[in-house]
Amino acid sequence: MSPNNSCNDFPGSVPGDLKAARDAVADLVAHLLQTVDSFRGRPDCGTKLPLGIDLLPERVRKLKSLTTQASRNYYRVRGELIDASNSSPTAHQAVIEHAKTFCVFAESLKRGSESTESNKKEEYWQKVQLYLAFSSLKIHSFQKGIGDQDAQTGIDYEMRRAAEKRVVKYPGQNRLRCDSSDRSIWLDDKQVASGLEADVFEYLEVLAATYPEAISLRKIRGRVQTLPENDSRFNCKVDRAMNSFSTRQIGIERIRGRGHVLKFTTD
Repeated sequence: MSPNNSCNDFPGSVPGDLKAARDAVADLVAHLLQTVDSFRGRPDCGTKLPLGIDLLPERVRKLKSLTTQASRNYYRVRGELIDASNSSPTAHQAVIEHAKTFCVFAESLKRGSESTESNKKEEYWQKVQLYLAFSSLKIHSFQKGIGDQDAQTGIDYEMRRAAEKRVVKYPGQNRLRCDSSDRSIWLDDKQVASGLEADVFEYLEVLAATYPEAISLRKIRGRVQTLPENDSRFNCKVDRAMNSFSTRQIGIERIRGRGHVLKFTTD
């Protein structure tokens, strides 16, 4: 990754999962731009194939690998990036989708050139150049959102805004995160549960936001409209859900006269 792609100079602390999502997409942008630029220009006069096309399989393999990594990192924080973004889809998602589309185009490039009739190769190559020009413009627009601390849109803007929102949302702790896009729970940047029922998810979200203070069910019910009236049944429901988590490092302490509070353990 080039120095311009680094986000180490940004003020404040950027959580590791948000930085990983941003860096993976920045790497993807850099490789996309390099790949597109390598196929700009006239084809070889003898074969009518793009210059450097022999490198295409290797470039596509690399592009697919980077796209997979970027998708995986984006999935972990997509809910926060969607909330932080001022565009739809997010800049992160737009890069990933463009990379997937470009892979399909690149894989068909040589096949299309070889199957096209000789008298139509020039027309085919002109269409290819039009797509490459469009793709280059698109990728350069992505690149503008990388490395600019003052940008009000783009990849780095989304990362910074998501980091700021997380500090506001969870002022007392930075270990537990709740992603509303799929009602998943993350501990130390690792997913421990997903697809929780709405009432359980929203209950845990309140505890994550109020930690380390205890909060009564009455106050939680004021924030979570889906909470049932029967406290004991709901407590059992929460316990069952948390027993299915992939870790035992998260617990709930129910303190008589004070309320409910998250409990973190090292076991």
